Amino acid sequence: GYVSNFIVDDNEDIIFSSETYHTIEKWSKGSSGSVVLIGIKKLAAGVDRLDTTELNRPLDFHFDSNNNTIVLDYHTRILKFKPGSTKGTIIAGLGFPQYNYYLLSGMAFPQSFDLDPNDNMYIADYGNHRILRWDYLATAPVFVYPTAKDAEDGNYSKFSPYNILPNHMFFDKDNNDIWWYKPQGNSG
Repeated sequence: GYVSNFIVDDNEDIIFSSETYHTIEKWSKGSSGSVVLIGIKKLAAGVDRLDTTELNRPLDFHFDSNNNTIVLDYHTRILKFKPGSTKGTIIAGLGFPQYNYYLLSGMAFPQSFDLDPNDNMYIADYGNHRILRWDYLATAPVFVYPTAKDAEDGNYSKFSPYNILPNHMFFDKDNNDIWWYKPQGNSG
């Protein structure tokens, strides 16, 4: 199946997201196969957007400082799974695309995210041409780039953030550029 992201842990086990099977899985070193950690292994998508036990094409995932698994899936939502849990909690997004730059709670096909040392999320909101910062335990994000002023000036549709990279950088898929942003919300 198609693997969209993977992490090698301290035990040299590989944890990966399978877009094909709609799961987060673990392949332990020396084993002959993987074990499903999150999701229900199946080929058909058709997942209820409010069902937090199933994933729809998990695009990206990370572990926060409490070892929770944070998952971005194709339903335009980010879920948090506590260690050992198969039922998540939606912590960002509405579960359906929102093409509205000014609607902060909604996102349109975010493609990736990253966590900073304080577990704040930086989200590449591809469909709305913006980077959002969703602070730990916050109920809504804030603009990072472009700023609200850029949007008022009509400068927000000039790029399409796709992959969040380390050190506050992102890949602009439509323009084949790499941009840098300041985490406090100012463009650089």
